[in-house]
Amino acid sequence: VKQSINPDIKFFRMLINRVDKRTTVCQVLMKEIRQRFGHEQVFKTEVPINTAVQQAEYAKETVNRWDRHSSAAKAYRTLAKEVVSILNGD
Repeated sequence: VKQSINPDIKFFRMLINRVDKRTTVCQVLMKEIRQRFGHEQVFKTEVPINTAVQQAEYAKETVNRWDRHSSAAKAYRTLAKEVVSILNGD
């Protein structure tokens, strides 16, 4: 994106989503991502794999409107708080 569309874009953090901690491969990949890029370059919040996200996409809704009690909706709210905290320098 930086090379072809927007040379002024800046990297903020990496988000790990569609997380399924029940699988070994997911656990290994998350560990490798954090080791390779460093904990400061990856959000602490992880968004779990969740059917509510797919249902919300199909319904053309946000997951927070579709099922605000789903684990993915809760994770996105936590992510929003994390972003605000980072921007505030907390």
